[in-house]
Amino acid sequence: MAAPEYTGPVEQLLQINREILKKELELQRTKRQRLAFRAGLMLAPTLFFAIYIATAVTWGKFDMLLINIIAVPIDILLIVGAITYAANRRSGRIGALKLVGDVELDLTVLRERRRFMALDLTLTLTQRRSIYKDDTNRDIELFRRDSRRYRRINNIFQSLVIVGSLFAASMSSLAVEQESFRWATVVATFLVGISAGFTGYFKFKDRGFYLQQTADALEHEWSIYDLGIGRYKRLKPEEALADFVEEAERIKAEQRQREQNLDQPSDGRDSASQQ
Repeated sequence: MAAPEYTGPVEQLLQINREILKKELELQRTKRQRLAFRAGLMLAPTLFFAIYIATAVTWGKFDMLLINIIAVPIDILLIVGAITYAANRRSGRIGALKLVGDVELDLTVLRERRRFMALDLTLTLTQRRSIYKDDTNRDIELFRRDSRRYRRINNIFQSLVIVGSLFAASMSSLAVEQESFRWATVVATFLVGISAGFTGYFKFKDRGFYLQQTADALEHEWSIYDLGIGRYKRLKPEEALADFVEEAERIKAEQRQREQNLDQPSDGRDSASQQ
C-alpha cells in the first residue's frame, strides 16, 4: 500500500508532527540503550573481580561451579557488549540506533522545521496558542514522567544501600562465631558497593530533581501567560505569545545543559562550571 502524499501546508504540518513523535520515541529508546551499556561498562569488571574473589575465598570449602557456570557467561556477554558499544561509538552509531546526541539534533531540526512551517500558515492567535499549549503540556508530562522514573530508580538503589549495610553489619557480627556467615557478608557488601557506585555515577537523584524543576517552571510560565498576569499583564497578545515561546525555549535549553553537565566526568563539570 502506497504511503499517502501530503501536499497541503496543514497536511505537511501534521506529517512533521508525526515525525517528531517518532523521533521522541527513538530518543527515549536510545537513552535507555545508552544507560544499559553504561551499566554494563561498570558491572562487567565488578562482576569479574567478584567471581574471582568469591572463588578464591571459598576454594576447597564451597563448590562454586554451579554459580560460575551462570555468572561467567553473563560477565562475558557484558564485556562483549561493552567492547561493541565502545567500538561503535567511534563510528557515530550504536546498533540500529543513532547516538543520543544525533537523535537530539535530528529532533531539534524537525522542531525548527515545524516552527518555520507554522509561520507560513495563516493561523489565528487562538489556534497558535492552542498549538503551543499542546506542545508545552506534552513537554511537561515527559519531564515529569522521566523525573518519576529517575526518582524510583534512585529510591531502589538507596534502599539496597541502607538494607545491605545493616545486613552486612549484622552478618559481620555473626561471622565472628560462625564462619558460614562470611559469605553472606561478602554478598551484602558487594550489593551495597554496586548500588552506591551506580547512584554516584548516574546521579539519578539529580536527574529527577532537575526534570521536575523544569516541568514546574514550564507549568508556571504557561499559567501566568494563560492568565495574563505577571510580566504578561501589559503586553499585547502577539508580544505575550512571542515572550512565552522565548521563555519556554530558554527553560528547555537550560535543562539540556544540565543533562550534558551530568553526563560529563567530574573534572569536566568542574571546568565547565568555572567558565
